[in-house]
Amino acid sequence: NTSLATITIALCLNTTSVALAEPTVTWGLSAGMNKYTEANMKLVGPELGLHVRAADVFPNTNWLLEADVLLGKQNYTSTSTGSMRGVGNLETRWRVVGEIFPDSGWSTGLALHTLWNDLQGIATDGNGQTYNGYQRSAQQVWLPIRWTPGDAWTYELGALINGKHTSALSQADPAAYSDITNTQKRGTYLQASVSLGLSNGDRLSPFVRITQLSTSDMISMGGKNWTEPNNHRLQTGVIWQFVSP
Repeated sequence: NTSLATITIALCLNTTSVALAEPTVTWGLSAGMNKYTEANMKLVGPELGLHVRAADVFPNTNWLLEADVLLGKQNYTSTSTGSMRGVGNLETRWRVVGEIFPDSGWSTGLALHTLWNDLQGIATDGNGQTYNGYQRSAQQVWLPIRWTPGDAWTYELGALINGKHTSALSQADPAAYSDITNTQKRGTYLQASVSLGLSNGDRLSPFVRITQLSTSDMISMGGKNWTEPNNHRLQTGVIWQFVSP
């Protein structure tokens, strides 16, 4: 993984000899759905997003700086601990990407993703039994590889380099548990989107994104072994994109 990151940084440093261009910032607003699934639970709900893409920020380079911020409200259901409504979910993605070869349509870079999920509250099962929840958060470093074969479609594949997932278990039972952080080393995502031009120069971009993370390492605490289980996330939506004046 370290060697992959090193190669990626070198590729992103690829420079061009074209004349200097003024920086361009493209903004986007999105609406979509987010479905997160583990073997015994799921979180489903709508989300809104803010998206920013900056080109020609650094002179004589082909770097793009990109950021996505997604805020959602989800409903939690579990086969063992019941349900909870109105669970807050915040996801951010920060990327620097550059063309592997000029005008090839292929680019790569590095990405930092963060996740925060507010499951602190009371879940209730069908028998009226209640369970205390807790907040979850994660920080992940990814290697993205993007292919844009033309002016419309874009495909992006990501490979997880390293991730840390923190479960604030002390919020559920401070007398029995302490917070734990698991390490995640295997994961992928795939996103496909199409850019549709509007008459005023803005664009609409429907997208679908699938993320899969394998089971994390194991941590022993409170007489139990804790892992972050294999999971996957499906996100769909539409981004309205416009260039800042």
